[in-house]
Amino acid sequence: MPRLRLVSIACRRAQDFNATDETYILVDGQQVWGPVELRGHTTQDLQEVQPIAFDGTVTLEVWEQDTPLSKDDRLGAQEISADLVGAGVKECQFKKSGGDYSVYYQVIG
Repeated sequence: MPRLRLVSIACRRAQDFNATDETYILVDGQQVWGPVELRGHTTQDLQEVQPIAFDGTVTLEVWEQDTPLSKDDRLGAQEISADLVGAGVKECQFKKSGGDYSVYYQVIG
């Protein structure tokens, strides 16, 4: 069964006006990492996240957590196919609401 292995997340530009985002990642609707404070021009290693088994496709989402009085901001979603097993490290780009992020991942067998 294929597994999604998260490698790292790069924040080129924070979405929040104060230049620090509280970023988290969902895989198929389940939070697998974060929230963690990220600033622009920083990269965070994600290899502590256990590989996630899936069939067919899996959806990777990046979110920015807001205060309890406002909704969190979804910075983007990307569907990843099991067909990418063995294809090496890939990149998903997320650019929305002023934020600019990339998540690097592998699909392993």
